[in-house]
Amino acid sequence: EGAVSGPLANRVTARLALRLDDRDGWAKNVVTGEDGQSVRDLTGRITVKWQVNDSLDALMRYQVGDLEREGRTRELSRCGPELAAFLEQQHINEDCRVNLKRSARGIRNGTGDFQNFNTDFDLWGLTLDWDLGDKRITSLTGYAGYQSLDQLASGLIPVEVLNLDARERWRQWTQELRVTSNGANRLDYIFGVYYAHIEQQTSLDTHFADLISSAPVTRVIATEQDGDSMALFGQFTWHFSDSLAATAGGRFNYEREEAGSQQFPAALYTRNFLPVTDGPAASSHYVVQHRSESNFSPAFSLQWRPWEEGMAYAAIRRGFKGGGFDHQLVGNQEAAEQNFQFNEEQVVAYELGAKLLLNQGRLQLNITLFRNEFDDLQVSSVQDNVTFNVGNAASAITQGLELDGQWYLHDSLSISWAAAYLDAYYQEFKNAPCSGFQILTQHPDCQFISVEEGVQDLSGKRLQYAPEWSFSTEIEYRLR
Repeated sequence: EGAVSGPLANRVTARLALRLDDRDGWAKNVVTGEDGQSVRDLTGRITVKWQVNDSLDALMRYQVGDLEREGRTRELSRCGPELAAFLEQQHINEDCRVNLKRSARGIRNGTGDFQNFNTDFDLWGLTLDWDLGDKRITSLTGYAGYQSLDQLASGLIPVEVLNLDARERWRQWTQELRVTSNGANRLDYIFGVYYAHIEQQTSLDTHFADLISSAPVTRVIATEQDGDSMALFGQFTWHFSDSLAATAGGRFNYEREEAGSQQFPAALYTRNFLPVTDGPAASSHYVVQHRSESNFSPAFSLQWRPWEEGMAYAAIRRGFKGGGFDHQLVGNQEAAEQNFQFNEEQVVAYELGAKLLLNQGRLQLNITLFRNEFDDLQVSSVQDNVTFNVGNAASAITQGLELDGQWYLHDSLSISWAAAYLDAYYQEFKNAPCSGFQILTQHPDCQFISVEEGVQDLSGKRLQYAPEWSFSTEIEYRLR
């Protein structure tokens, strides 16, 4: 990476930065001899700052990137008896264990190992700052967009079984206007308005190649969505004294979205409609729906600074994540009309903490005790071992303790550390989907709806990707 910066004219400066990331992969494909997943990313950014006058500054940024990925790190593991027998019959050297080796080539349309993930993006932003003495007015105008193509050979055996093409195009325009106090009075404040317009198009083409069967076919799911989000927000902090302050704020949000989804069977590796009466691509749907929702999320906190080197605080907040549409929804017309949407997610968060400076500032210590109560938690689960469907769990709890700090042993030597205990579980989730492994092994906890679908009760079970304990440490020595 590299950058060059300097003045362009009176009161105008600019900076140009470029970055190239070119890496080999870390998982060996013993068939192709290639390492995956390889990375080749090229990005550039230009920044221009213009001091229009003594009270007005303008900052413009533009960034563009081309991100390329080749190969996959996916491996077979815990193979079922039928798959293990097939591998043995075909004399395929696969031990069904995770060992950073892949023993098969992904086959697409009879040839190749097509497993790419490429993304192009561009970002643009303009920030205007007016300093009016007792307050500052800020305008933020932004645009972001990307388009991606993800090609995956889902079958991890040297037989052309299942391939996927996932495409996405996304665009967003935003405008925010806010007013902030200068912090010189007992009352600090920030308030403003926000608007965003979003457009999104996705498609998931699932190619059921299975050349052993008599009817290879492609299932096409194409979805388009657009929406608007508008918000009013504000926060006020009252300083009772130099050691005690209270903050109250909130955000009112309104969202409107409309989306349409179409699913139909097509000839293999095409989008040419093909009548199919059975199999995974037989069902079809065409559904158009819209949704709108509003929410007010308040927040309150109290900060106490009993001495200059220490601060304690307590806070309670309510958060909101809007609902939406499932762009990979699989099903017939009736199922699509019922399941195309998922609801908003809400959380109430409680937090107690302290930040301390000890030993004349050489030791920094932060302690946080927290609890988050989720309602209608949005979860993603695998359906038919191919697509990920989004729905709502009933409720969940995440709570725990975090501790981190930094100790300056010397002017050049410091130690940083962090530790956390996390208790995260579904409070109620009675109709959770079964995992692919549970279905494959006919697990007793799974109540089977069909050969490829089942439900289970995850109430009281831990959330995924939520380790009970986590630790990290860092030692830094600076040469002067």
